[in-house]
Amino acid sequence: MRLPRIRRIVQFCVLPIAYIGFIVPGIVHFVWPSIHCYACPLSAWICPIGAMQNFVKEGRFPFFVLGTMFGAGVGFGRAVCAWVCPFGLLNDILAGISRFRTRLRVVELLLAVFLALFSLSAALVDLRAGVAIALFSFFALFAIKRFYLFKYLVLVVTVGAAIVCADTIFCKVCAVATFEASLPYAISPSAGIPVEVLGAPFLIHLAVGVLAIVGLLWARRFWCRYICPFGAILGLANRFSVLRLMRDPQKCNPKTCRSACIRACSMGVTSIPRLKSVDSTDCIRCGDCVDACPNRALRLRFSLKR
Repeated sequence: MRLPRIRRIVQFCVLPIAYIGFIVPGIVHFVWPSIHCYACPLSAWICPIGAMQNFVKEGRFPFFVLGTMFGAGVGFGRAVCAWVCPFGLLNDILAGISRFRTRLRVVELLLAVFLALFSLSAALVDLRAGVAIALFSFFALFAIKRFYLFKYLVLVVTVGAAIVCADTIFCKVCAVATFEASLPYAISPSAGIPVEVLGAPFLIHLAVGVLAIVGLLWARRFWCRYICPFGAILGLANRFSVLRLMRDPQKCNPKTCRSACIRACSMGVTSIPRLKSVDSTDCIRCGDCVDACPNRALRLRFSLKR
């Protein structure tokens, strides 16, 4: 059976566990190993980024959350983004809407819109903090030449906003929260949390959700590739993870296959044909390149060797 098909089966099998809240009421106090909104009416898990912000704003070091992230990162790297993340599954399902070649100007514009929404959310809590975040983040955006690094800017700003605003600002601009919390509560008021559909928080959430979908027109897994702060953290662990994407140099011939692995990669990783072990911070171990390689030069395997 093809690896992408196995992955899709795993994704759908994991989905009921992610939304086990319809069986288990309340939070079970375990961190889900991907971004997964704990405000979702069907969730019984803790979002790692949401929990991290709560610890930071309270002045406590998030040992438990970072320990969970470290465990997931060392074991699987960013594979959790491809295999267990519910929003990753949604991105895969919507991958077919991608119609245009990736244009950096368009990507830059979409990222600037996201920063504007982030700064606006911060300003609604603390005006001066919102202005400071806007100045810093926009300067950093235009200083960044490689937009795949933008998610690290989002991570820094997320932690900084939690400290300065004493609030979970990223949760207010998280596309996952849009689809898992804001929209369900807006559609079904009886779910328990009233939502002002004309209020600024809901409209910002809605705008971020639209931005995440529009981004898919120019880049597969747009949110995962450029914005997700949890993916940024896990990406740093790719070099040390036990699950690795290995390339056999003797079998690999980019000229004859026309770099099929690069064209198959939904994250835009271009270093696959050059490395023996693909440790890019953007590699999500999805296996699409493994399946696409006509020379069978790539494989996913668990290995402690470096």
